[in-house]
Amino acid sequence: MLRRITPSPIDDNENKENSMELITHKKITSIEKKHFFHKGLEYASPARGHWNIVHIGMLVPGCHQIYIGGLGCIYGVVLTAAEMNAMDRYSSVIVTENDILDARRMEPLIYNGIIEILERLPSLPPAVLVFPTCMHRFMGTDMNVIYKRLRKKYPSIDFVDCYMDPIMDDRGLNSEQYCRRQVYAFLHPSTTVDKKQIGIIGNDLSIPEDSDIRYIINQFGFDMKDITQYKDYTDYQTFARSSLMLYTNPNVYGAKALFEHKHNIPVKYLPETFDMDQIEIELRQIYNYLAVLSDTHNTEDIEDWLSSSHKSSEDSLKHAYSIVGDVPIAIDYQAVFRPFELAKLLTMYGFKVSRIYADFTSDEDIDAFNWIKNNVPDLDVYSAEKADMRYAPRSTATHMIAIGQLAAYLTGTKHYVNLIANDTRWGFSGIRRLSQELEAAFIKEGNPEQEIIQKGLGGVSCIGGGCI
Repeated sequence: MLRRITPSPIDDNENKENSMELITHKKITSIEKKHFFHKGLEYASPARGHWNIVHIGMLVPGCHQIYIGGLGCIYGVVLTAAEMNAMDRYSSVIVTENDILDARRMEPLIYNGIIEILERLPSLPPAVLVFPTCMHRFMGTDMNVIYKRLRKKYPSIDFVDCYMDPIMDDRGLNSEQYCRRQVYAFLHPSTTVDKKQIGIIGNDLSIPEDSDIRYIINQFGFDMKDITQYKDYTDYQTFARSSLMLYTNPNVYGAKALFEHKHNIPVKYLPETFDMDQIEIELRQIYNYLAVLSDTHNTEDIEDWLSSSHKSSEDSLKHAYSIVGDVPIAIDYQAVFRPFELAKLLTMYGFKVSRIYADFTSDEDIDAFNWIKNNVPDLDVYSAEKADMRYAPRSTATHMIAIGQLAAYLTGTKHYVNLIANDTRWGFSGIRRLSQELEAAFIKEGNPEQEIIQKGLGGVSCIGGGCI
């Protein structure tokens, strides 16, 4: 007999709002665990700006993606490929109910299906990403045997495994994190090292020209490379010649061991922090590291630049506050990797952060969470994923600014910063840019109904007036 494990939705309109508040949000002072809400059936909002595994896989130039699963598993990824106008780089092997009744049929189905796909293409691709689903874990499908046979039959193709399996989200690398690692598994070990080339891994978009990281790299005459710059698979292989890899996206940590062990390339993590003192420390560390690698002497005083950058970021926040004032601000966990640290920064400069949409806090953000808990006790933490959020009101009693698409949708505001996963912004330059966007969001309404439905913010999309 089925037993309900979550509270039943209340149909009485008079009591629904109060009952939903108990389920979908809490005062931050009442939270004692890193996971704020009971984990169960999840809600997916129409905010689609987050980059998914299809977008990430398409970053590899010339790569063809093959997904293996039932129609219910495939419909989301095929729509992403279609929206990107990249159906020529996407294929699928559909698994039916009859196929899973006999596990012995699965390996031949996948092997023969991939062969049929490849033989029908105009030409063989240099690289193929293969995505089985969680059903293949349940069935014990031997994917390694399949890859071995495929590599023998097609020696000119680099086959790399990925997975589309939400059952593994809480065990090791989740699907996104694993995919972010595997796009670099295509790289062959290089026999040469370009001492003047620095690689950036994990970014979905090119690094802005005003980036602090780009500025310091340029000071030493290094050439900065990332996956978005390569249009040819052979040229992409030169990325493995980098003398150093840097990353800011915490979801790329799985690639660190890949580069260190397979390529013997040192990897440095520059967390996307909003603590300006910590930003100074990280910039100083990378400056000193590059000074050792560089054969040239840089005469600019890094301390003067750091001091100037720190002050200009403070000035930009103060100016933004003079415009925005005490208008409540909502932040969601998809907008930035450290929502509580951003809330702390804004609070320290006078802004009124009133709510955060997140279901947990990361280890990196826990100190800021505790600071907010002690200094902003009235802040509301709303679930972003609980199924009960489908009942939550899509409006607020007062004018509000949202940082992030999810916060914009769930608050109903049209005054918002269209931001996903920090959008490659980092350091002092990132804070200055966010300050300017807060001012713009206060002054002018956006169009969330149109913008948030586009998948992969900043990437190719055929929604809203054709492919851009």
